[in-house]
Amino acid sequence: MFLLIVSLYAAVWLACRPSGFSVSAEGLDVVFPAWTRSLSAASLLGAHAITSQAFREEFGWAMRIGVGGLGGGFGWLWTKRRGMLEFYVSRLDGLVLIERREGMPLLVTPEEPARMAAAVEAVCRSASS
Repeated sequence: MFLLIVSLYAAVWLACRPSGFSVSAEGLDVVFPAWTRSLSAASLLGAHAITSQAFREEFGWAMRIGVGGLGGGFGWLWTKRRGMLEFYVSRLDGLVLIERREGMPLLVTPEEPARMAAAVEAVCRSASS
């Protein structure tokens, strides 16, 4: 049983918990310790920084379907007003909401929220031209 629990913690730490986000002309990379998830520039509609209060006003209450704890959470959120969205958050402030052409919106907490939102917006403008 101990080995099972340790294996689950290791799997979550290495494969499911992002360690950072990277924006380039190609799109957005969600960087995990053992792999990278890439979202192409063409798949992104836009992004904006949002406060936790503004999030509650726009989305209503939310219920997590995923992993959460003292270090943050990731998985899906079901929201009262907008349905499902994906999330990778490590705090309740500094949120960035990324809208996508296909799939659920993505909610993240990068180190520099305003800078990341502006970078994603610039990528979206370039991809649509």
